[in-house]
Amino acid sequence: MDTPYAYYRCVGTDAFRFGGERICDNPQVRTDKLDELVWHQVVELLRHPERLKEEYER
Repeated sequence: MDTPYAYYRCVGTDAFRFGGERICDNPQVRTDKLDELVWHQVVELLRHPERLKEEYER
């Protein structure tokens, strides 16, 4: 059985929402893949609190 996937996508790709014109051409991204990447980056950032402080101050 195939696993159903969910996707993040820009609503700007829906031309009907914007007078028939697409305002975004970004591709869809699978939620499981993006969530995994973001969580990995959060964990890495928490391992280096000085980087978090630098980003906050920037």
